[in-house]
Amino acid sequence: MTDHFEHNIDDHEDPAASSTSLVGFIGAVLLVVTMLGVTALYYNVKANQVDKKVVQVDIDEPKNLRIQQEGRLTAPAHWREVDDGGEVTRELVIPLERAMKILVEEYGAAEVSAAASASGDMP
Repeated sequence: MTDHFEHNIDDHEDPAASSTSLVGFIGAVLLVVTMLGVTALYYNVKANQVDKKVVQVDIDEPKNLRIQQEGRLTAPAHWREVDDGGEVTRELVIPLERAMKILVEEYGAAEVSAAASASGDMP
């Protein structure tokens, strides 16, 4: 005599094909929708960043930087203190035009023009 008891006589522990395919199809659709949503979100953020960083650049910022740099080039001579690793030294800062005049006076116009033409600065 066999003591083998089968709980459901017609069930052999295999899932139904229709429900398995339905779950697989719904999972695939959800995966595609999620991928499309993430892609759309990425390109939306990218477009916003390009708009913020390229299109809406503050035009006054480069102008102010240029004015500041020109001001540093043409400022009157002055002393400034520089901290070199704990040692404070003083430097004389002079305008560029004044420095060029000092070079011409010190070395002569011929030597300065010869050096400039050798470096390719003058025709």
